[in-house]
Amino acid sequence: MTEGWKDQQALFLRLREIIVVVGMYWSRDLSQPDGWTRDFFTRQSNADRK
Repeated sequence: MTEGWKDQQALFLRLREIIVVVGMYWSRDLSQPDGWTRDFFTRQSNADRK
């Protein structure tokens, strides 16, 4: 892959993450998340700390 694509890939993956979070916010009760949603947010918060 070219260097330009690597930069774009990081932005694409971040945008994809934002889309998933917005979709969950619109379609789920986040005050009582299911297992998948809880795991997703746990993984994301742990990744942001690194």
